[in-house]
Amino acid sequence: MDIKFETGEGVFSVRVRAMILNGDKILAMRDENSPYHYLPGGKVEVGETAEEAVLR
Repeated sequence: MDIKFETGEGVFSVRVRAMILNGDKILAMRDENSPYHYLPGGKVEVGETAEEAVLR
C-alpha cells in the first residue's frame, strides 16, 4: 500500500527519486507520452524507508 492521503486540493503521494551517475552522465527516463525527462524512482509504501523504496 502506497503512502498517500487526500487534501482539500487533491491527493498527496510520498515519492522518491534517485540520481544515478556514470562519469559525467545522469540516468534520466522519459515516458513516450511526455516530452519531459525525469529521474527514476517511485512511490513509498507503508512501512518502507525512502532508501528501500528507491532501491526497489
